[in-house]
Amino acid sequence: MPLRPSALMRHRLSRALRLILPLGGLGLLSTVFMLSDNIDPSRAVDLSDLELTEIAREPRIGTARLAGVTADQSELSVVAASVRSPVDPQASDPIQLFLEHPDGTARFIDSSYIDFRAKSGQIDEQARILTLSEAVWLKSSNGYQLDMERLVVQFDRTNMRATGGVFGHGPAGEIQSDTLDITAIDDEQGGYLLDFRGDVRLIYQPQH
Repeated sequence: MPLRPSALMRHRLSRALRLILPLGGLGLLSTVFMLSDNIDPSRAVDLSDLELTEIAREPRIGTARLAGVTADQSELSVVAASVRSPVDPQASDPIQLFLEHPDGTARFIDSSYIDFRAKSGQIDEQARILTLSEAVWLKSSNGYQLDMERLVVQFDRTNMRATGGVFGHGPAGEIQSDTLDITAIDDEQGGYLLDFRGDVRLIYQPQH
């Protein structure tokens, strides 16, 4: 019996997580929670003909949560309003998944964290990355709130890279830079490091 589109999408997303968050030697854990694989009836009246056509053509699920633990013991979770696949979910080619309104958190062993969100995202199985774009926003537990054009999040280890300009504010004042790298601190205390690079400018605002 052929699989329904929702079952095909479930199969493809499960396959993606098995490959993107590998188990075994790296000691990674991965889980996929399908909170809803159907269209919400209460929203049916809001769906245009174009949206209905897209749903029929591309397998998708309504809401999904992806969670795992990286090789350096950071907990990574991403929730998306919807996830879709533009190709056959049972195909053997590298998986490309498109996320709408992804909202994620990286939590470190010292309980510090990085929150991030965007309007859209894309998972690349082969590169094991999530690329966020359109209104990308990031908040750190040490007091930074930043906007950026693009944020690339790796799944197999704690590594995030923001490009296209970074703007926002932190404990010392307003800050901007060309790029930003976020990595885990490799010691027993844990935590993370924000490394602003390129043309870095800080407007100091003393605390009153």
